[in-house]
Amino acid sequence: MTVALRFADFAAGIARDGVPTSAGHAARRCLLDWYGGTLAGGIVAPSTLLAEALAGVQAAEADLQKARRDLERSAPHAGGRFDTALAAIERGTAEIAEAITPEAAEGWS
Repeated sequence: MTVALRFADFAAGIARDGVPTSAGHAARRCLLDWYGGTLAGGIVAPSTLLAEALAGVQAAEADLQKARRDLERSAPHAGGRFDTALAAIERGTAEIAEAITPEAAEGWS
């Protein structure tokens, strides 16, 4: 049995009248605090900077996958230059990802 299942069994076995009022109040406050922090934290830096950086990397990865498909379709006509072209595309994608990351990191300071 996993820790989560053991905890679920424990929590399910607790009678509501056995929980002190102050403990229930503290649990509700913790939950509301977490929820409020999650909502508010999602619209300010650094989370917005991270989302922008990930969007750029995902776009670069999508471009790489498209280029790979295009190269694979044209590979029979490339005369053995498929690996060279693919390596060049991967280097370009890595450079894009590296360019995005420092830009996002500037917002942290």
